[in-house]
Amino acid sequence: MSLLHTLIHTLTHSEDPRSPDIARSWGRGDDSSKTADPALQSAPGGGGSAFTQINRGKRAIALNPTTPQGKAMALKLIGTADIFVTNVRQKSLVKMGLDYDSVAKLFPKLIYGQLSAWGRQGKMADDPGKKFLTYFV
Repeated sequence: MSLLHTLIHTLTHSEDPRSPDIARSWGRGDDSSKTADPALQSAPGGGGSAFTQINRGKRAIALNPTTPQGKAMALKLIGTADIFVTNVRQKSLVKMGLDYDSVAKLFPKLIYGQLSAWGRQGKMADDPGKKFLTYFV
């Protein structure tokens, strides 16, 4: 469950439409009487019980920030935010222009948080991975 959801008015969860959040498949086929939102079990693109519980209270948007339109939408959303948290690799953030240095120039009052599966340094820093902690933000 999201701690920030209880403290902040609006949380937005974004996903790349080409590669939906892996958590959507967690808990699929669960007993619907034990699912957070049974209606989502059969909804197209819906999620299993884990996904619905983790993303409780968040609005969702599909965007691809590697395209000019997607990046513009991401920056528009970030511009309305007080806090931005990401679990995207540093190398990818730099490539998209959504790394801390780039975003801080545009939005100096923004609180920027980046979580990494492997850390920002070391031989695995650029390897893909999912930092589960971001689901609870």
